[in-house]
Amino acid sequence: VVVEIEVTSEGRVRNATVRSATLPTGSNGSESVRACLMEQALRSAQRSTFRAWADGPVSGTLTYRFIAQQ
Repeated sequence: VVVEIEVTSEGRVRNATVRSATLPTGSNGSESVRACLMEQALRSAQRSTFRAWADGPVSGTLTYRFIAQQ
């Protein structure tokens, strides 16, 4: 799941949106699984913090890889 983020100069995530999401190999292909992974990636991105810097907001992406458990 790729999440696009905008980070404030204080190092906090101001905005997070899912850019793309694909199901891991071995998953059952369910849309509910995909929705759950997207939700967890967004939650994790929104809780992320970064080192503060003087310049204004910065944009970037975080990539989350979920490995299917058997």
